[in-house]
Amino acid sequence: MREIQDHYFRQAKKENYAARSVYKLKEIQDKKHILNSGQKILELGAYPGSWSQYASKIVGPKGLVLGVDLQNRVEIIADNAPFVHGDVFELELELYHSYAKYFSGIISDMAPNTTGDKSTDHLQSVGLCEKALYLSLDLVKKGGFLLVKIFQGGEFQQFVLLMRKYYGKVDIIKPDSSRKESKEIFILGTNKKEPNLSENTQEEIE
Repeated sequence: MREIQDHYFRQAKKENYAARSVYKLKEIQDKKHILNSGQKILELGAYPGSWSQYASKIVGPKGLVLGVDLQNRVEIIADNAPFVHGDVFELELELYHSYAKYFSGIISDMAPNTTGDKSTDHLQSVGLCEKALYLSLDLVKKGGFLLVKIFQGGEFQQFVLLMRKYYGKVDIIKPDSSRKESKEIFILGTNKKEPNLSENTQEEIE
């Protein structure tokens, strides 16, 4: 397993990506083709920038990849990949809308600072995924997608059911580049239903 991890690390350095995590998104893209030229994409948990590097190349100069993260990413990834330093739980919808009325999709590699307690880490991960889902209801256009990383645990299936409420198709994906012993897994919702489904959407999710 260490040899496999070293392979992805070396490959990322060779291809000038900021982190090996880029290959998780690349595998999902190769299977599901969620990213396309001209799209406007919102990336949550965008530090250190490998997903933005990869996605910005696919969406091209007419597209946009807006990155958001608590950690400040100083370097500029590309002209079509602006970055916002901030907390997704505090940023207002108006900020996102200043970049796009609606996004084609949201990609989220957000993860909590792990405590070593699997139950606590899982619940914090679910909270981040719920926030991404809530944001997607206002920010992602009809027919768009949401990709989130989640730590598996007791609330996993409940969150999958919640995703199915707002997305026509929901897939569970474990990339080969993700450590096999890791609890992380990705959930992809596609064919999003109408935005702004109800005024009580956030309360329903919470």
